[in-house]
Amino acid sequence: MLLHVAMDPFWSGNHIFKGRAAGIAVNENGKGLITENVIRENQWGGVDIRRGGVPVLRSNLICFGYSDGVVVGDEGKGLIEGNTIYANKGCGVWMMSSSLPHVTSNHVSYNGLYGVAVFSQKEGSGEFPGGHGAQENFSEDGDAILWETELEKDDDALHQPITIALVESNSINHNGASGLYVQSSEALHVITNVIHANGDRGITVAQSSQLTHVTNNSISCNRQSGVKVEAQCKVELRGNGIYDNRGHGIITKGDSTVVIENDIIGNRGSGLQLLPRSDTKVIKNRIHSFRAYGIAVRGRTKALVQENIFFQGKTNKTIFQQISNNRECIMQNNKFLVFKKKSDTWRLVNPPARPHLENSLRGPSAAHSGQKVTALATRITARVEGGYHSNRSIFCTIL
Repeated sequence: MLLHVAMDPFWSGNHIFKGRAAGIAVNENGKGLITENVIRENQWGGVDIRRGGVPVLRSNLICFGYSDGVVVGDEGKGLIEGNTIYANKGCGVWMMSSSLPHVTSNHVSYNGLYGVAVFSQKEGSGEFPGGHGAQENFSEDGDAILWETELEKDDDALHQPITIALVESNSINHNGASGLYVQSSEALHVITNVIHANGDRGITVAQSSQLTHVTNNSISCNRQSGVKVEAQCKVELRGNGIYDNRGHGIITKGDSTVVIENDIIGNRGSGLQLLPRSDTKVIKNRIHSFRAYGIAVRGRTKALVQENIFFQGKTNKTIFQQISNNRECIMQNNKFLVFKKKSDTWRLVNPPARPHLENSLRGPSAAHSGQKVTALATRITARVEGGYHSNRSIFCTIL
């Protein structure tokens, strides 16, 4: 079954399954409200939005697709809110940053590749990892046009023009690759997400010539590092809790990485690893590693490490490792707390453990969205219970 949307319809309560292309395709300036549908087992994206499509996609169950859950292609826009995007073989959400989608309050879990993947072709060859969105060839001139829908006049979120791509207040967990993958030449805000137990890194920033803001997220228990920033990227990490990842808390090669007021605690590797030719500011963080260094500097780097609190782990390693006589790595006014006996304890107080979300959430409450999706999911409960990774917990414990 395939629904092709080029006008302004209202679709609710449908079961759209086993389509030979996308479950729902929205293009040619199509708008509409797509809500509380079950969209499953389609060959391409469960929902495919492009060529001026500006729908509201809300409270749907999008699952078991043979490609990506939601695709926002060239010149596609819209609000993707409160959906459960589950166990698709590709990405949960694949989107072009130039399309300015707002992805908020979704549960994105157990997808085969990235939970959320953000791409832009303006400075690249158009080749994306894994061939996502490859059902059609995109042009390279996706202009950043503001979108504003007139559906549901009482909904303030639909009256606010979106001027930047947003990934906000989502739960992104147990996906096969990184929870969030960014390869974009345009600005992106990543705000108040829970990114937990993904099969690779929590967040991978592979290309970011414009600033990527990563703010007030919980990034925990991922199979590799919490965050990796590749060379020539510009990233600001502020107010995040980066806990218990199996690799380093943050690893960066970036030429402009700012790490400010984060809690980087309990990761298996170093709290931060600064790689050669990186340029990093590390300011007012709380940093701890059980088995490795608070900060490890690999080769010639440029760094300012200032006003941080370092908690020493249980090993004999020093809190800070600098491999080479690097005059461009400056340490100022840091505080080092060392365990002197087994009874010594410390807690994250003043302020309490990050992230601090009370004043940050702008979308509808996760609980409200979750109730809608839970009720909807009962239609195919047996299929979900018999599905992927039923032996794993999807819950996140935060310090």
